[in-house]
Amino acid sequence: MCGRTCERRKRRVRRDVCGIVGTGKRNVWRGGNGKPDVSEKVMGNSSGVIKMRLREDQKGFTFVEVLIAAAILSIVVLTVCAFIVVGSRSYATANSDINVQQEAQLSLNQMSDVLIDTTRSVNYVGYDGSGNIEKALKDAEFTFTPEDKSLVMYNGVVEETPAAVPGGTPTKTVDAGNGNKHYHFYWNKNAETLYYAELDVQPTDVDTTAIHFPTFDPADPAGAGWVVLAKHVTDFSVDLSQVEEKRVVQLALTFLDGRKEYVTSNNVTIRNKVGVNDAELEPLNKKKTLSIMARDKGVILEPGESYHFSTPKVTGENVADRSVTWSLASWGSPSGGTKFTDTTNGILQIATDEPAGTLDVVITTNAVDSDGNHASCSFEVYIKRVTSVSLSKTADSDPDNADDEISPGCTFTISANVAGTRLGETCSGCGDDTTIDKQVVYEGNPLGNPYVWLIHDPSSMPGATTSWNPQKYVEIIESKPDHATFRLKDDAPISDPNNPDHTYTVTIQAMSFLSTQDNSKGRHYDNWVPGGIELKFKKSKKNIGVDGNIRWGVKVGVWADYPSDFNKAGQGYFLIFARVREEGTEGGDKIIAYRTTGWNGEVTPDLFGVEDISKPWYLSLQVLDPGGHLQSGVGPSNELVRDLEQQIHDQRVKDVVADYLANCDSSGTYVGTKYPHTDKFEGRILPPEIYYAYDGQTNLGGELKLKTVTTLAGPDTTAFNVDYVKNTRDERDRNQFTNRSVRFSAYKEDGGTLEKIFWYNAKENNYQGNSQPYNGAIRFDEIQSATNSKIKIDFNRKEMFSQAAGKYRIIPTINYYQDPGADTSYSIYYANYQPNYWNTQSYEVPESTVYYELINGGNLELWSYYNNQFTKGEIYFPTPSDNSFTNYFNRENLDWQSAKRLDNFSKTIKGKNETTTYEPSSMRCRYVADKKVYQLELFYNYNDSKWNRAVEASAGVFQCAADGSRWERKDRGTYDNQLEQNKQPQLGSTADVDFMMWGNRYKGKVYIPLPSESTFTDKSGNALGFEKKGEWQTKDGFNFKYQPEGQQGTQDLYVKLKCYYDAAKDEFTIQIYNSNWDYVAAFTCKSNGKQWTQQ
Repeated sequence: MCGRTCERRKRRVRRDVCGIVGTGKRNVWRGGNGKPDVSEKVMGNSSGVIKMRLREDQKGFTFVEVLIAAAILSIVVLTVCAFIVVGSRSYATANSDINVQQEAQLSLNQMSDVLIDTTRSVNYVGYDGSGNIEKALKDAEFTFTPEDKSLVMYNGVVEETPAAVPGGTPTKTVDAGNGNKHYHFYWNKNAETLYYAELDVQPTDVDTTAIHFPTFDPADPAGAGWVVLAKHVTDFSVDLSQVEEKRVVQLALTFLDGRKEYVTSNNVTIRNKVGVNDAELEPLNKKKTLSIMARDKGVILEPGESYHFSTPKVTGENVADRSVTWSLASWGSPSGGTKFTDTTNGILQIATDEPAGTLDVVITTNAVDSDGNHASCSFEVYIKRVTSVSLSKTADSDPDNADDEISPGCTFTISANVAGTRLGETCSGCGDDTTIDKQVVYEGNPLGNPYVWLIHDPSSMPGATTSWNPQKYVEIIESKPDHATFRLKDDAPISDPNNPDHTYTVTIQAMSFLSTQDNSKGRHYDNWVPGGIELKFKKSKKNIGVDGNIRWGVKVGVWADYPSDFNKAGQGYFLIFARVREEGTEGGDKIIAYRTTGWNGEVTPDLFGVEDISKPWYLSLQVLDPGGHLQSGVGPSNELVRDLEQQIHDQRVKDVVADYLANCDSSGTYVGTKYPHTDKFEGRILPPEIYYAYDGQTNLGGELKLKTVTTLAGPDTTAFNVDYVKNTRDERDRNQFTNRSVRFSAYKEDGGTLEKIFWYNAKENNYQGNSQPYNGAIRFDEIQSATNSKIKIDFNRKEMFSQAAGKYRIIPTINYYQDPGADTSYSIYYANYQPNYWNTQSYEVPESTVYYELINGGNLELWSYYNNQFTKGEIYFPTPSDNSFTNYFNRENLDWQSAKRLDNFSKTIKGKNETTTYEPSSMRCRYVADKKVYQLELFYNYNDSKWNRAVEASAGVFQCAADGSRWERKDRGTYDNQLEQNKQPQLGSTADVDFMMWGNRYKGKVYIPLPSESTFTDKSGNALGFEKKGEWQTKDGFNFKYQPEGQQGTQDLYVKLKCYYDAAKDEFTIQIYNSNWDYVAAFTCKSNGKQWTQQ
């Protein structure tokens, strides 16, 4: 019993101890007699045994444990703090976003509220950096990136009070309505702020130009009367493109607050019918600044030309008047004809007698800045003019002649030097090719100018007292742009037989090509610029020469004034020693000795059998008298040397040859004394040079570039031919050398190589290859005739055009053998080499290459309208480097220039094996000098059959490098976007109508031709024929297209019309009448307006 009691006590004590520890309270247990027992005493004393035992059982924290605990505590604290900070930031960000959204929505709501009730007009304006304004329906239509933008709404209703007396002027006022105001929302890009201003509508606000909103001062907008509507606005845009049709305005604002960008937009439907962009607006800042810069730099003009300068760039702030006055600071025209014929638009006329090399042009603004000063700039205009032509003798076959002397039998060259200012530079006015600038007029020139090289005839002059005519004795052998070659005949007299002391002279004249060639742009010289040289006749010191030029295939006479010691009593047979060597070399002369025919001798290049006729050769001739009769020599043959050794038995000949060889000096001149001899003649044997005839021109040397051929426009046949081969028989007997010796080969360019197509095989003397490649799509059959060559394309082989297209080269081959003649006129006695007779020489002449290009399709892709349908495809338009480009435009004209002529162009249809026609309504072009590209804009006429409305539409702007081969699109055409989406363009109506006629109500849409459309101004029966007249004009009957409200189709509406133009407002009024001339309704429209408004 006692044991169980003790055990219970122990458990009770343990429970109570646990209770003490757990609660922190002090408890006392009592026994049954109410007195504390032992445990009560212990438990009641705070320092008792049990308490002491508890302390003894506890253990302390180590330093590591303390650190760990501190770290844990820090992590917990930091985590809690982080949550607090993130939460605070999120709250701030969210609050900022809400503020931005609220500000954005508030701004849109305020603009929407005033827009929705607008009664008169809504206008969207952009300002450039200089304060210039431009109105647009939406941002994409601005021609620059606006610095600032405005949305302006005008309110009130314009009312017209009839005149008090008949014929008087009605009075117009504005009814403000119920507290209406004018509103202006202005976005300043730099400040990123949207401002707002308003004005009360006044009865006098008929003209919007008289309505002035407060001046905007960026430094103090509020002080100027502007209210901040919203800040942090990084973009502001308006779209008015749907106002006329749906009365919907699209607004959009972009806000940036910190890093957060917020874009908001709204579509606002205006309750009333309003005008769009029809108000005249002024810049906000009233301080006027001005600057001016000329757009034309380096302008070059010619005498007689007129030039229209580009409109200068006038910039500044708050200056509406951009007009200028043009003037000259200096000129030199004696007649005073150099002047601005239009000082407002900058049209300068150059006098035909203007001698000045430069003119100083001054442009002055008519407006003044805030200080009352005009702005001005100046630049130089350069006058391109020939001032002189000087002639000089630069070559003479008789080296004994002085610079001003010629002798009988000599061939001489006169060279021309044309001097002046700016020659060789392209004229800005006409853009003509500069080829003729430094030329004199020559025979066969492509322009047919008749004032060619001239041998002056003094006997033909008025009042002449002489019969001397040097034209009988001086002949022109060659006429070129910079020189001419002449020959004084052997029988030319030196002096007047009746007055031996009077030596004859000849004056040779040449005329500046440029000074004699007027052009369509007005170029004209009052006095042409000639050059002349006077040459004296003198007896030649030489007693030998040749009768004319030495040419391949031609024999020319060798004349000699034989010395007195020649054997004139004998048979008259003399030996001619001829030497040839490649020009520019020394020594190694090829020598031939042959006999004259009686007293006469001949020479031909063919006699010498040289191994390469493509090179120039030096020739000398000298005649020796053998002193007696000569046996016959041998005729030319390929066994000449062997024949000479075996057949020449005349000892006299052998002695003459031996003495000649032994007594020649280092120059090859016989200086012996045993045999009488002449002087030495020296000349040149020049290689054949090919000259072409093509496209009405002749005498075309060098390479020949044929006009580009397209599979669209052809032509199907391109003809050209060899006109003649210079330095050959052709110069005497046209085409005799050509027919015998010129052949063509056709190659196709393939990367950097040439592919043989149809070529001449000289070795076999025949043609090889395919004369009709690509299944006959292109044909070279007729290039085999050099005098009548043709390249053809076959339009029945269109499927092969893509393969046949490319660049071709037609390269001529000279195929010639030297034939000294079958007659016995040449009796040869000596040769120190084996002549190359009758062995054909063949070589190509790449410097005379003919270039031909075939283009499949075109080089310009466009949309256009023809035969009641739109098509996309290609045309071929000449590139700037093509000669035919100048048929349409002048080169390097910086201003937009209209085409000289309009031609229809064949056009492919994309995706179809068909062609159609591009019929341009107009074309214009300009040269962008800094980019060295040409820009071309093409136009076409489009007729909307639904509305019977015709307009001229742009097909786009295209550009091509000056040396480019294709026109690439720069700007899309008017309807290209719609057409690319397979949408048929709809021109639509131009007026909303609601009127009564004949008891019927007409409500819907009507097409009334706009003042800017040709149907409005043309005088034809299907047009209105109205003009800008301040008087009523009538049209007795016209059918409008009318679309009743709610219907899709249109119907004719026959009416009669009256029209009046108000110049002060630049506005047309049209009144509609029924067929009895009963008034129905009236409409107004600005001269450049896009919509008629019913009044």
